[in-house]
Amino acid sequence: MNKDKTTRTPIPEDLLALFVQQMWISAKLTGADKIPAVVQHIQLIEQEVDRHHFNSNHQVSSHDKDEADKRTFIAIFRNRYLESTDFEYPVSVTGVDIKLISQVNKSLQGKGFTCDEYLKWLFEVFLPENTKFLPATVKFSCSNFVLTRFFYDNKEMMKEKQEKELRKRESLALMSRGRQVIRQSKTPAEVEKVKNIIKNYMEGRIMIDGLRKGIEECERMQSRPMAQETQGVGSQPVAGE
Repeated sequence: MNKDKTTRTPIPEDLLALFVQQMWISAKLTGADKIPAVVQHIQLIEQEVDRHHFNSNHQVSSHDKDEADKRTFIAIFRNRYLESTDFEYPVSVTGVDIKLISQVNKSLQGKGFTCDEYLKWLFEVFLPENTKFLPATVKFSCSNFVLTRFFYDNKEMMKEKQEKELRKRESLALMSRGRQVIRQSKTPAEVEKVKNIIKNYMEGRIMIDGLRKGIEECERMQSRPMAQETQGVGSQPVAGE
């Protein structure tokens, strides 16, 4: 019966999706899917494949993105400067400035911030309170002094962003575990239950605690029959006893 089910599984047209599918099939056929560490590593590989697909479909190369981010920073800075002084920014942006901008962008992105948020704070909060630094330059806006002050003044927001990122990663891991439960399900009811849990989370009807609790419950329900089968096999009387 399991063999028939495997045969009926649609073959993905995408080669990477086929690779992931074959990993799960091989793990199931060999019993490796009963080893938690193996399952965890397969899930990590699956997540990396999903991330690769998303990046390929929605993002440009890292070099192009860096160039676009630098242009965005300069454009926002010039607009903010014009709004706050009524003058066009009179200084040419040098190669040194561009390198500094790239470093600042990476630091901001590493903390979950955008250059728009940073420059908004610089011109609307920091400079009005510290007029001795007016008029600001691109080089000044990229200084460690200003960047460190921004992170300090916005430490609560930074904490919220980091917690949000952690929740995002956990939710992706939980949904990956949910897909694993679906693969190993023996009844349509089990499959439907997991799908409903994930759908409720995606639509905001339950929070991540509800997602975690639901997936863990489905995992326990699925492992219970396996434990009973194992116990039944071990308790079979030996011939001659």
